[in-house]
Amino acid sequence: MISLLFGLAGALMVGIQQALSEARAVLRSDLKMQAFLAVAPTDQDATKLSRAIQSADPAIQAITYQSKEQAFQEASKDPLFSKSLLLLKENPLPASFTIRFNDDAWSDRSDPSQNLRSFHEIQDLQWDASARTVFRSLTQWLNWFKRLDLVAAGLLAIWLLFGVGGFLSRRCPVGVLLPQLAVGMAGGAIAVGVWSLALRHLGADAAAYRPAMFSILPLVIGGVVGIASFGWGEPVER
Repeated sequence: MISLLFGLAGALMVGIQQALSEARAVLRSDLKMQAFLAVAPTDQDATKLSRAIQSADPAIQAITYQSKEQAFQEASKDPLFSKSLLLLKENPLPASFTIRFNDDAWSDRSDPSQNLRSFHEIQDLQWDASARTVFRSLTQWLNWFKRLDLVAAGLLAIWLLFGVGGFLSRRCPVGVLLPQLAVGMAGGAIAVGVWSLALRHLGADAAAYRPAMFSILPLVIGGVVGIASFGWGEPVER
């Protein structure tokens, strides 16, 4: 029963972290900053400015330039704007850079564009604030779970250490330990089955969150519980 409960707890923690990681990966594709330029530069000036911007902030992973003409072509594909653009004599859309930062910039900074405000060529900076808020929240939850993982692993390691010490000090035969270990592994295997069944009943979306290691983790925990419980038990006569 103990190994079953511990195995379910381990599978649940890993499953939640996997779901959070996948949700954060989906949001990461939406996290980009648009830097609109006051004046459309030449291709040579755009290349120089792109390098200067990337040098000013090491958190920038990628930067892509879009000219006024390219922006017009992209906007023309949208039926809501194409007719309005055709009525205008001049192209009103500005040239821009699409900037992608690393996760730390989106999660830790109060203003992800703090190193770009000094460029007078940049007229405006925009990004999806709601997507960034959710991304930061998911990151904080993942960091909390990682700390919880370390605490749980430390407690299991200490429990296992004392359990093995107790087993060795009593000089018990291996044949006495094996049934206890088998019981622990059986509890972990049952935890795998319960976890898979629960995911299947929650629907296809939940069933997709099956980390590769979750089926191994409950078995490992079950073995640890079996050995530790045996070591903490009463001495066994040979």
